[in-house]
Amino acid sequence: MKYFKSNLMLLLLLFSQLSLKSQNSKVKDYNNYEPQYCEGVIPSILNQSSSSKAKEATKTIKSTNAKRSEKKTEIDHAIESSFFEDQLLTSGQILYGDPMAEFVNQVADELLTDKKQLRDELQFFVMKSHVPNAYTTHNGIVVVTIGLLARLENESQLAVILAHEIQHYVLKHSLQQYKEVKQTIADSRSRRGSSDLESKIKHLYRFSKDQELEADKMGYELIKNSKYDLSEGIYVFEMLKYSDYPFLETTMKIESFETPYYKYPTHIKEGIAKKLTEAVAADEKSDKEELDEETSTHPSLDKRINILKNLVEQKNFAGKQKFVVGQKQFEEIQKMSRYELLLLFVRRGDYGRSFYLSSVVEILYGKGNFIDKVKAMSLYGILEHKIKKHDLADYGCGINQNRGDWRPITAAIETLDAKDFGAFASKLIYDIYSVQRQDSFLTKITNRTFQLIQGKLDINLKDFLNFKPQDIETAKKNVDTSAVISTDGKLKNPRSRITRTSGNEIAINSAYYTGIFYTVADKKALESYINSVEQSYSSMGTPKKETYASKVERDKKRYLSSNKNISSITFLEPKFTFSLGRVTSYGNDIQSNRNYYLEEITKKNILDQWKFVSDYTNMDIQMLNNSVSKTLKTEDLNNYSRMNDWLTERLNNDTGQMILFYSQYLKTEAQDKYIGWVGYDYTEVPRPFDPLALFYSLYLPVYFPFYLAKQLQNDCYFNQRILVYNTETGRQIYNNKNMLEHKIKDDFLKAQIYNTIYEIKHVEGK
Repeated sequence: MKYFKSNLMLLLLLFSQLSLKSQNSKVKDYNNYEPQYCEGVIPSILNQSSSSKAKEATKTIKSTNAKRSEKKTEIDHAIESSFFEDQLLTSGQILYGDPMAEFVNQVADELLTDKKQLRDELQFFVMKSHVPNAYTTHNGIVVVTIGLLARLENESQLAVILAHEIQHYVLKHSLQQYKEVKQTIADSRSRRGSSDLESKIKHLYRFSKDQELEADKMGYELIKNSKYDLSEGIYVFEMLKYSDYPFLETTMKIESFETPYYKYPTHIKEGIAKKLTEAVAADEKSDKEELDEETSTHPSLDKRINILKNLVEQKNFAGKQKFVVGQKQFEEIQKMSRYELLLLFVRRGDYGRSFYLSSVVEILYGKGNFIDKVKAMSLYGILEHKIKKHDLADYGCGINQNRGDWRPITAAIETLDAKDFGAFASKLIYDIYSVQRQDSFLTKITNRTFQLIQGKLDINLKDFLNFKPQDIETAKKNVDTSAVISTDGKLKNPRSRITRTSGNEIAINSAYYTGIFYTVADKKALESYINSVEQSYSSMGTPKKETYASKVERDKKRYLSSNKNISSITFLEPKFTFSLGRVTSYGNDIQSNRNYYLEEITKKNILDQWKFVSDYTNMDIQMLNNSVSKTLKTEDLNNYSRMNDWLTERLNNDTGQMILFYSQYLKTEAQDKYIGWVGYDYTEVPRPFDPLALFYSLYLPVYFPFYLAKQLQNDCYFNQRILVYNTETGRQIYNNKNMLEHKIKDDFLKAQIYNTIYEIKHVEGK
């Protein structure tokens, strides 16, 4: 018995250690944070083809007693919803099985404890989007964005949102709205030309004022019958009202980066103040338009807040809880979503926002390697686009798009000229690099930044070392030994608004920005680094002034040398749309409608032709699969998502030499050095009526059969777009866009793919 007890204690100790080890292995390393991807078994709905789901829905609708016209509308909606939902779930922007999605599902479980059948009909996912929002599809897919999770303060707030979205499904608002406006999924485009999935989901699931208020009312009933605190819904509306603000604010003005040796001139501060004044005036105008109930498509948030406040006052919420699943679990999800939010802004190229929010996250959770890299990347990204004179409003520095405390710093970034900002960015990036010299990514970013300010901005780096203030003794008395990167160290809710003060100037003996490095503690290390940058730059030789002809010749050589030895390319599975047109009036106006069934069949055929050509050439073509099928796995979607993240960041930065943040997470093998994106649009439309051709055929009857045969055929338009990139350099090595009038047949597809592969390897002369 004694030995039995001893062995039992050892076994219990062993199991406890294993359990502890298992728990520790799941702890997220926020210091070296990496993007979250899907986990576990793929949802069963992604193992059934879109067409089979659409056919099942069509069969069910046909068996009802509805009018024929209503059946037609419902069938169109069911087909469109089935295919779009699969497109959404396999887009690389949806998470399932990960901690965030699992937590959302746990809250849904608590909310629907007494409604098992309804719970079984619903599936909850998290979407990689910076916009604070939630969506519900016709077939019961509820999507909560990372931007929303990052702003929530407790579990009850999430429950209120889920309750609202569940009612949209229960009340079939999607179908009602579709019947009213016959809305279809438009292939809308984002600000940089790529397909914007979120615009599509907003378009398809945009509800009316009455529907929103109805979902509110029914959602409140669901919350009242749960353990959650309904009064937290008031904050939800307030949070949405302030969605143009950061999720938390901290004071960050350009003056907070000043030192006694580095002061911004008056004209810069006045320029910033002018921009901010104009932005406030624009705010007042847009707010007035938004509050107009007659023109707004949604009930105003103030109206919804008042309705809920009145309801809360009428009911006793004693005993209701803010946390049911658990406060610790919520706080972990909240933290994770905020780190993910930084990644999303970097992926979008919204560097003004990611720079500001990196400081907010740093105050919240402390310094870390990941936050430092986001901060450095943000500054470097802005510099690249500023040098190329791009509109910084497209890169997170739009004054009118950013309200609250991130507006002053983005106004400053826009106001500073390239040299001013180049010095500013180089100092902040160097401070980060000097602490983490062993980090290869930070080293790459820092080297590139200093090369840019020396090579593109003609700033003499030695000026930073030789700087001397005119009144150095006075400056010494006021020396500020704190870090240049600073805020007031406090966070507040964006609903609390305060004013700030301005800084003063000092006289210097050269351009004001040359004094920015004067407070660096280790001057020898700085001097050594600047010397190494200058030496590496001078070893490249003096750059010659490039003419248009020389640039074309350089590009030819670069393409040729880059592409000659390519033996393998990894492509994302092709995007493909199949549209059938119809004449809508006597004037031969054409309206095209997607044919989802033909789209699915033809896409499979395109993949088969790519495989066929790959097998018969010396080019190894890998296609990353994301189509719903019985064989689709979570690993497939994650591989697709990683590549898609890199390509999205690349496409959102229209400059060919930028270092990309997501290169750290690509995890490609040597054979995956080159990745590409393929897109096809195919449209068939009836041939327009040609009265002149008819006249000639009647005049010469022998030609009438030929006229008739030609007139009865469709015009076919095949649009192709292919992009290929080198993941090591970030450079685009192939870009082809063409449109052919041809039917989409096997031999035609093979010829196009063969031609594409040949051009990739022999692109000289294009």
